[in-house]
Amino acid sequence: MSSAKKRRTGDVASQKRVTKKAKPAKTKAKEESSDDEVGFDAIDSGGENDIAAAGASEDRFADESAAEKRLRLAQAYLSQLQADEGADAAEMDRDIIGERLHADWVDSIGKRFINRADQLAGVTLEPASTRSLRGHQLSVTCLALTDDNASVFSGSKDCCIIRWDVESGKRVCQFAGSRHARKDLDGHCGQVLALAVSSDGRFLASGGHDRLVKIWDARSNTLIDSFKGHRDLVSALAFRHGSSQLFSGSHDRTIKLWSCDEMAYIDSLYGHQSEVTALDSMLKDRAVSTGTDRSVRLWKVVEETQLVFRGHSATIDCVTMFNEERFVTGSQDGSVALWNVQKKKPVHTVKLAHGCEGGQQHLPNWISSVCALRHSDLVATGSCDGFVRLWKASSANLSQVMSIPMLGFVNGLALGNQARFLVAAVGQEHRSGRWSTIKQARNAVQIVPLGSSLAA
Repeated sequence: MSSAKKRRTGDVASQKRVTKKAKPAKTKAKEESSDDEVGFDAIDSGGENDIAAAGASEDRFADESAAEKRLRLAQAYLSQLQADEGADAAEMDRDIIGERLHADWVDSIGKRFINRADQLAGVTLEPASTRSLRGHQLSVTCLALTDDNASVFSGSKDCCIIRWDVESGKRVCQFAGSRHARKDLDGHCGQVLALAVSSDGRFLASGGHDRLVKIWDARSNTLIDSFKGHRDLVSALAFRHGSSQLFSGSHDRTIKLWSCDEMAYIDSLYGHQSEVTALDSMLKDRAVSTGTDRSVRLWKVVEETQLVFRGHSATIDCVTMFNEERFVTGSQDGSVALWNVQKKKPVHTVKLAHGCEGGQQHLPNWISSVCALRHSDLVATGSCDGFVRLWKASSANLSQVMSIPMLGFVNGLALGNQARFLVAAVGQEHRSGRWSTIKQARNAVQIVPLGSSLAA
């Protein structure tokens, strides 16, 4: 047997050992020679298995016809609408019902759009309003904000994860880790580099230098399981919105899919020619990823294909999605690029978005973090130039609307609902190395109100 076949056999055996309930099926991905859509061999992810309780409730309606089912669902919807609007559903104006139906439909397909950037253009920030949440001993490398904006999780080079209450700024709990293996600790054995929280707030996923993806119960703050499978450090995590499906990216050049409901491995996606650096996902069974190979890849899991985008001249460190059609990337070449899935090249690129080191154009400040407000025209970017910058993203342009003073390396960003506030993971060092240090910076989570109180 050739050495290549031996390695292949070993890979399959390794994945079978980490699988609990899902059956992995791995085959070599097709190598792409251009930016065209190419295939990857993925098993049928099949979504999540039906929950037993849901199946039992459906048995009551097993004998109803299609017309009876539509009637039942319509009555349930009107009842909910009556409760929300505080009026008799029979007396409600048809226009109100129509508007509500249309709004719900737009939300369900992820196409509601919010014009938020222009509202922030004239906002004056009070420096004293920024809150600094200090608890990490070393640089904060990543963060994850819950969908209800009640909590934010932060990870650090000190191997710990801290949960913070956004309203009070107090530490809720800490998942302690260590640089060396300790049986008395559930946390990571090494630096924490990536965090993601599911949209329903049930699961927190974390990854780092120990090559593990840890799944935590975000309600009880306890460890549920640890996923093994990556051969190098875990650098990126993203939950598919509205589900428990998790994407993990690693420096082993692969992206893996996991089911947190089944606590099982699903599949591996191949295509990146070097380390994966960032991931994002939304409603559809898709994910967008970036890597040190200077490519952006949109993975279509169901179709078993990937779209390849190129446009940066250096490693792409971060990516964020506005919706299923548009996303933004930040690179070590100092540029921020706006993309549309229908085009292979960036729609618009802002070069030297955060200036240069010492005013030298051949030393651009790396873009270390980006975050978009979902279904809006607002995006935030972070670097090490002392500012977080907010941009308006039109259909074909990026224009700066605001800058927020932020000393240090901005390693992670999150925007609250309606952009009421911004959260930043700030450190003295870049999340990926120690080649530069800003000693005046504080290792902290910064919360910046954007023109309104958190209670609004």
